[in-house]
Amino acid sequence: MENSLFHESKLRGDKTDHMKPTLSIGIATYNEEANLGMLLHEIFHQKVNSVELTEILVISDGSTDKTDAIVQSFREVVRLIRTGGRQGAIHAKNIMIKETSSDILVMLDADILPENELFIEKLIEPIINNPSVGLTSAILLPSKPKTFTEKVLVWNHDWKQKLFSSIGDGNNLYTCFGPAQAFPKSLYKKISYPDNAPYDALSYMFCIANGLNFVSVKYPRAVFRCPTNLHDHARQSARFAAGKKAITDIFGEKANKAYTIPHKSLLFGVMRELLRKPIFSLYYFVMWFYVRAHKTNEFTSLWEIAESSKKLK
Repeated sequence: MENSLFHESKLRGDKTDHMKPTLSIGIATYNEEANLGMLLHEIFHQKVNSVELTEILVISDGSTDKTDAIVQSFREVVRLIRTGGRQGAIHAKNIMIKETSSDILVMLDADILPENELFIEKLIEPIINNPSVGLTSAILLPSKPKTFTEKVLVWNHDWKQKLFSSIGDGNNLYTCFGPAQAFPKSLYKKISYPDNAPYDALSYMFCIANGLNFVSVKYPRAVFRCPTNLHDHARQSARFAAGKKAITDIFGEKANKAYTIPHKSLLFGVMRELLRKPIFSLYYFVMWFYVRAHKTNEFTSLWEIAESSKKLK
């Protein structure tokens, strides 16, 4: 029989099956009062059978809103750790690694929601079943768009996801999404994220460099929100471009190979979408030129927040 992560015996520390692997969940937050309560509620209602939850760590990275109060309103299984000021999500993830010793660590961003109650169970399942798996991540599902720009970005996300899933076995750098990742202790305790490169791609490259496999968990997915305006999209895209350069600077040719998309597949996908969604395609090209004009070559963990993507409903 499946157990909810919200089961009273787990929260009180009553007798549990210690033969099961232990699990810690870490959540990086910065001014996430709009989303954090919903995420914690969904986590507490997850159904699992394979692990024993030891704690939920919420790293409040210099939050100035009601984030901390929301954490403190939950039961003792949620532990709040405040930083001395905003230092970035990468710093928060390094704190998670230092503060936990569980067999499995799930790292979540605060601006996502599980698609259903089996999200955590399915995310960690490949790690439990196969010792050669060092990293998993969840596929991202866009929430219902509200603006035209958001509709275009949701369309773009969907067709790119199909493209990335068709590369190799579907387990590649492009399907390794940072907002929801899981690691076994054998890998996460070896990781120390530098603050000049994106943690999602770093996780993937570090996993492969250690001779372990990455698995993209197709279902259930993590719900997120695309930016609703062009300015916020430019912030995210510029960060991705700078992150790609940072990863290739660190890992060299191995990173270049990981980022390579077969030209034939890319060309076919672009032509197909141009015929299928010509207005969306043309608008996206305009967005692409706008992003190019605002790009930066330097990656920093203290990037400017895309505020509209944080209002997840």
